[in-house]
Amino acid sequence: MDREIADYEAALRINPQFDQAAENLAAARAKRDRRNAVNSDNLLPSFDCKKATRAVEKAICSDPDLSRLDREMDAAYKAALASLTGKASKRLKQEQQEFLATRNKSFGKPQYNFRRETELRLAALRGMTAATDQNHRSVGRTHFSEIHSGKISARDEARHAQNHSPTPLIVMRA
Repeated sequence: MDREIADYEAALRINPQFDQAAENLAAARAKRDRRNAVNSDNLLPSFDCKKATRAVEKAICSDPDLSRLDREMDAAYKAALASLTGKASKRLKQEQQEFLATRNKSFGKPQYNFRRETELRLAALRGMTAATDQNHRSVGRTHFSEIHSGKISARDEARHAQNHSPTPLIVMRA
């Protein structure tokens, strides 16, 4: 493919008016770009399509939109999981396993809308991450007010700053 493109480019350098070479070059570049897009990790789902055995997995591998949705759901799941600990983490893992089991079992049935169910799961996972982020921000605001009311020492404030990511704080003065 690259050799073909190089040949058409060379032909156009020799004769820039060679329309057929220009058309062929454009077609060869488009073909190369399509091939590269198909092989791109950005278009692949979160699992190895070569190992896909279930109908739902094969459907995901064959549809770029479903592959994108699968990748986004996987990223949202990992982000939500990273923000949880202990029982909450175990509960999320169990919920995800249940979602996947239901998906695998229900795929292809007339009453099961795979795309909709996956989009709902993605929204739920993103919501969990957003809720966790919101909780961290509110903790930061409480911490800030306690520091400035004198309830927490400067040493404790420094220790908190070392152990927590910086959070923009809003100060309201009476």
